[in-house]
Amino acid sequence: WGSDRRIGTRRIPVQALESASAASLAVVTGLIVWRVQPEPAGFLFLGGLSAYLIVRQVLFPLRGLPRATRYGRTVMLIVAPVVLVASIAA
Repeated sequence: WGSDRRIGTRRIPVQALESASAASLAVVTGLIVWRVQPEPAGFLFLGGLSAYLIVRQVLFPLRGLPRATRYGRTVMLIVAPVVLVASIAA
């Protein structure tokens, strides 16, 4: 139901999905730090952040909010995987 309690519709719990993905990424990066000490300082942070940005941009169209920018999502879906691959390769 909407906040005014007049309109009822099925919705996808995007915030819950985003929170779950952020928690799982935090666990994965924590396990990587615990098991393997990443040598270049900060690259694991960049990799985790870019993975989170990819998940966020994939989930963003499921929200009921209008777009504020025309090319923002496209740019982020190009830049974030590049940063992720670069942080893994380093």
